Amino acid sequence: MQPETIKTAEEVKALTKQVEQDVENLKALQDDASNHEEVIASLTTDIDSLTQSERKLEEEYQKIKTQGIGLTETLTPEQEAEYEQIREAAGIASASARAILAKEVRALEATRAKAASLSAELKEITGRREDASMSAKNLTERRDKLTEALNKTATELKQAEKDLSNVEKHAKQSSSKRDQIDDQIDTVNAQLREAKDDKRRSKESEKLAAALEALKRHYPGVMGRLVDLCKPTQRRFNMAVTVAAGKNMDAIVVDTKATGYECIQYLREQRVGTATFLPLDSLKVPAPYTSERLRALEADGRYRLCADVITCDESIRKAVLYAVGNTVVCDDLTAARELCFGKNGKSDNKVKAVTLTGGVISKAGTMTGGLTEETSKAAGRWDEKQITALKQRKDKVSPSEAWSEAKAKALYRLPT
Repeated sequence: MQPETIKTAEEVKALTKQVEQDVENLKALQDDASNHEEVIASLTTDIDSLTQSERKLEEEYQKIKTQGIGLTETLTPEQEAEYEQIREAAGIASASARAILAKEVRALEATRAKAASLSAELKEITGRREDASMSAKNLTERRDKLTEALNKTATELKQAEKDLSNVEKHAKQSSSKRDQIDDQIDTVNAQLREAKDDKRRSKESEKLAAALEALKRHYPGVMGRLVDLCKPTQRRFNMAVTVAAGKNMDAIVVDTKATGYECIQYLREQRVGTATFLPLDSLKVPAPYTSERLRALEADGRYRLCADVITCDESIRKAVLYAVGNTVVCDDLTAARELCFGKNGKSDNKVKAVTLTGGVISKAGTMTGGLTEETSKAAGRWDEKQITALKQRKDKVSPSEAWSEAKAKALYRLPT
């Protein structure tokens, strides 16, 4: 409404200025009318004076004419000539007065006409002034209403800005809370996905475990998973052995390729899943002389052949050698780097090195580090099996011979 208010104010200002100008013009016209009235009064006085003079002359003329006619019934030629002379003299004497009279009469008529025109103009200006006053009054009232509305709008605008600030603050808080909820939802979804994956893996593991038991029943040459047939000599080698063997640790050890083929056919027919089989009659293992050369490094105290830190039945030793090969277990990454690259950065040892924490330096020289939850779980499988075995043993022995679970864990150096 502010542009409308400005426009109205400008109109009021223009009309006020026009009224002032009209008042000045009216005053000037009134002054002119007053002057004309004075001139008209003067001219009227002059006209009256000339009229009286003319009347006196006419009376004198008639008197003279009457007197002349009374003297004689007829005038003599001399008298007529004298009469004409007197008449001419009277006409000449009154000509200037008649001219002045005619002039003044014309001026009077012109002044009267101008006065009438000025009166009409004055009436028109008076009407315009009244209209302007009425318009100014209306515009003033409108301006007051607009000002009141503008003030009300300004108050409402301040309240709206305050409400908007509160809404923006609330929206910001809501957005922050929503972000927190979204983060929580993402975390929960991730946990649900992990739980779903774990559940799926667990189901797959259960199916494979059941299939493995079925394979053992149907095929005598099936010995079991490699992870169940061997274990590290010490708990601190769990991670290194898990990383060194990789997926082969979950492979199933069988006696021959024929047995492995029959097992694959069974899994395909039962639609149980897939599995890797290690047939002992066809596995290729490192040559003994290469192992002996690396075994000589054990004198340093920081290096051990991975195959030497795994205990198993000699019948499946070949599967263990295939799974870990000539991998060397090092105490730390520094020792592994010196073995693979040498102290001066040069070495002829093309060997795979694994640290106790799971770091790997491959034969090609690539380095892998870090630890995943899946690897940690895989490395803890031997601990879980030992705890399960201890619980089973506890259930079998009498109460007087039973050890507490804490003592059993301490005996086998397992985590509490």
